[in-house]
Amino acid sequence: MHTDAYERNLRKHNLCVLKVPESKKATSKERQEEDAKFCLETLKIEKKDFISCHRAGKPDPQKPDYFRPLIIKTADEESVNYYSNHGKGWKESSYWINLDLCRADREIRFLARKERKKRQDGVAKKSGLKNP
Repeated sequence: MHTDAYERNLRKHNLCVLKVPESKKATSKERQEEDAKFCLETLKIEKKDFISCHRAGKPDPQKPDYFRPLIIKTADEESVNYYSNHGKGWKESSYWINLDLCRADREIRFLARKERKKRQDGVAKKSGLKNP
């Protein structure tokens, strides 16, 4: 349990952006500069809120259509709440901006969504409606 608290503390100023295409530049520094430019210009994260960004994981040449998540480090928790729509997640064109959660928190949220869907399907079935 202490590991989860430690992970939460490390990630509390981070945002996780999904479905962001990766740069094809030759060096990692150029790719990182392009990601930073993306954060500031496309996602419109203000310079005062932006500290740094990096890609999570290693690129997989077997999956050319898969883009690694872009992790953005912000100045404070207020910035994280603002850009993630107070933790609900937010879609900017085709990019999802979410909180950077530790594994335990991701699993808890997944189980809560699964349970909510199960309840909604049960209510829809009882009332004869189809759940969208």
